[in-house]
Amino acid sequence: MDEKCLCCKENQIDIIQRGLCNDCYHYARKTNTLDCYPKDKRRLIAAKYSKEVIDDYKALITDTSLTLSSVAMKHGYTRERARQVFELINGFHYTVIKNKRLLNNIENKKSVSLGKRNPIYKVNLYKDNTSSRQYKGFVVEKKVLDICNALNYAVGPYTKDNSIDLVVNGFNVEIKSAYKTCLVGKGQLTGSFPFHFSEEQKSADFVICYAAPLSKFFIIPKENFPSGRSIYIPEKQTMTWKQNNTTQVRKNHWYDYLERWDFLKTKKKEVTFSTEVNE
Repeated sequence: MDEKCLCCKENQIDIIQRGLCNDCYHYARKTNTLDCYPKDKRRLIAAKYSKEVIDDYKALITDTSLTLSSVAMKHGYTRERARQVFELINGFHYTVIKNKRLLNNIENKKSVSLGKRNPIYKVNLYKDNTSSRQYKGFVVEKKVLDICNALNYAVGPYTKDNSIDLVVNGFNVEIKSAYKTCLVGKGQLTGSFPFHFSEEQKSADFVICYAAPLSKFFIIPKENFPSGRSIYIPEKQTMTWKQNNTTQVRKNHWYDYLERWDFLKTKKKEVTFSTEVNE
């Protein structure tokens, strides 16, 4: 090598990691002055390993497709030796990279799980079976998503479980749809759209009921939920029924919540869905 010894400044270096010639190295050991010439890892690495080896071990930090085993196999090392070389070249344990990748995988799985709750994803997933009940429900969710986006409301997934559909401006929102009417109660002449929900879904802050034949939404707050598990909304605002051979007429109170999207206004911001979904 062309470099001179750091001690005598004359002889060429023999001890690469110290930058000393052989005589100066042994003299420094005898006189306990070896610490005056600390190990130079960069000099040692450059002399011992090729540029390709160094680049591969550095690439392990950023390239998630590479593993320690694959790099070790490529250069003929055991995995344990490859771990030692990685620490020598990069200055820290490979465990740091391994743990970081593990955390990233966990976060990616969470992100994918939340993405699958996106109404756009659900509609695309079931688009080949448009007659299914699930597909119809997902289409309604997407309609709610589109309306909220048009109103600049923050819309995100409900993260705890599958009991609630969406979070709109911080409110937990359950979405229900009905496509047919039924007669509720003796003597009723006006058909009603039935909306059924579970006890868990009753914990939502709002239930959005979509009457498909009318193309209308009813935004009902929690404090106005009925004591049971069903909401029956008449197909007409004025409902009629027969009682004691007389026709009774009454305005239905559920129409007070027709298209009341303003109920969902709040300053609280939540994570929003992406407008694009990767299938």
